[in-house]
Amino acid sequence: MFVRRFAGLSAVLVGLSGACTDEGEADTTTSSGVGGQPPSTGGAGAGTAQGGAGGAGGEGGGAPGACLPESVADGFFTLTTTSLCIVDVKTASGLDLAPYGATPSWGKHGGPLTFEGDGVDLVVTRWSGSGAALTAADETFTATNIPADAFWAPLAVELDTPAGGSCGAGAAIAASWSGFDFVNDGELVTLDESGGVTAQLAAGMYGMAASGERLFFTALSQVGGPTNNNPALYAGDAQATCEGSGFDSAGAVDAWGLSTGPVAVDGDGSLFAILTDFNEGTQEIRAFEAADVAPGAPATTGTAIATLDGYGDALAAIAPEGAAPGLLVVQPNDATDGSHGEVLAIEVTLDAGAFTGAAPVTLLDLTEDDDNVTLMTDDDGRLWVGLTRSVKGQPVSTFFVLDRAPR
Repeated sequence: MFVRRFAGLSAVLVGLSGACTDEGEADTTTSSGVGGQPPSTGGAGAGTAQGGAGGAGGEGGGAPGACLPESVADGFFTLTTTSLCIVDVKTASGLDLAPYGATPSWGKHGGPLTFEGDGVDLVVTRWSGSGAALTAADETFTATNIPADAFWAPLAVELDTPAGGSCGAGAAIAASWSGFDFVNDGELVTLDESGGVTAQLAAGMYGMAASGERLFFTALSQVGGPTNNNPALYAGDAQATCEGSGFDSAGAVDAWGLSTGPVAVDGDGSLFAILTDFNEGTQEIRAFEAADVAPGAPATTGTAIATLDGYGDALAAIAPEGAAPGLLVVQPNDATDGSHGEVLAIEVTLDAGAFTGAAPVTLLDLTEDDDNVTLMTDDDGRLWVGLTRSVKGQPVSTFFVLDRAPR
């Protein structure tokens, strides 16, 4: 069962910072007046352009892509658009996506991937299944020289690794931890196929997404430092071998706001990231064309496509298809009390390298108030919406798979 053990530590951080930390529910300032988000948990929407096949099967049957009755989401949400419909439903017993719970990303095995760090044991869980029920397969890595009080972020993402190393081409999993002094204390931890674990200085890492061999993340420093409390969107290219993993060319892509937020990549390689201005209680979403964030690309300034109230960590991106615009999906949290809001959608168009974002509209009208939602996209560009309910005292998470409705 993947139930977070970090609530106590988050409460301590709240006391130190004067802010909430339920999945990024507020951000803190330092003596310099520049803030970074403390370690936080919950549903980080890391919609990633990663390998693997999309999940198949599930409730309802019918032809692939056929819309299921909206009643399958009763007790969870009402879908308020006709442009998307529910095409599949998956359940994962024992998986907790509630605040302080696991945060899934899309794995190369073709299903959700979750991560839990507990002391020196780092457990990667791959959820899969051709029917309605997802089953878990665990892989445990052993870390060394990690502080006992390390606060592991609940999100890990999988990315490609290049050929030419002594172990050949493969994959690596990127995770991170922070300490109580999150402005200066933390690391990017890379787990490779051979079981190797490599840790490198990276302060205040939060949102992550992968596209091929490239990792994008928001943090307070680039990989390797310096720890200059510089909240920004960063990128690095994976160089994994059997001797270890690393990231080179890890520098800032763009910087705005005062604290970190989630990151997502759509199927076309366009990048979307959120940084927060906690003084104003707002979050700004910026978009980056794939070519502008490709390996070797210099620092750039993204296009601001929306400014929303509050903050949050659930974000996913659906690429444009034909005449249909792209769709950015986000769940904001209230800036005052940290409560989770409705799930919003922003239509995004890219024309001659210029992004335009439409006004946000409600996508999912949640049945329960303050309901934590996780968001990610699979290899087919479908949106996976995850929510947790207690069944006989045990967490059961349901993933609703949404796709463009047939026309």
